[in-house]
Amino acid sequence: MELKTFSPARDFLRLLTELASVIKIIHRSKAFGYLTQHVQFLNGKKKISNSIFPPPRQL
Repeated sequence: MELKTFSPARDFLRLLTELASVIKIIHRSKAFGYLTQHVQFLNGKKKISNSIFPPPRQL
């Protein structure tokens, strides 16, 4: 038995979860960039080659 009244809510929930996953990926890549920047600072500005993520901007 399908509840057709809950279809819009289900679609909205699916949209939210997809949006959350995209935001999570972006946030993770940003956090990774900041982490490598921090590691570079701790290592006395040793270079860490990273081809996947662009280097974070200096604030």
